[in-house]
Amino acid sequence: MLFMVTSASEPGKSKEFTDKVMERQSSNLFPEGIKVIGSWVSVGSGKAFTVCEANDVKALVEATFPWRGLRTFEIVPLIQAEELLKMAGSIK
Repeated sequence: MLFMVTSASEPGKSKEFTDKVMERQSSNLFPEGIKVIGSWVSVGSGKAFTVCEANDVKALVEATFPWRGLRTFEIVPLIQAEELLKMAGSIK
């Protein structure tokens, strides 16, 4: 299943977050079982947008725990547009 993970720095925590990411750069920021499709950062705002594939939301929630207090998170399940259209077409 695909998910969009949106995160933003807590006030005054941007530097601390960046330092922690740099420390862990040699290792994967997401644990096994989560495949990152792509990740983007909004220039100037510090917001990050990551599309991931995972079997369930539990793994993503657990992956955010080490970052709580430094970032806020929103995890949204996604569905491909074609799949949604097929579902809509089958409704009578």
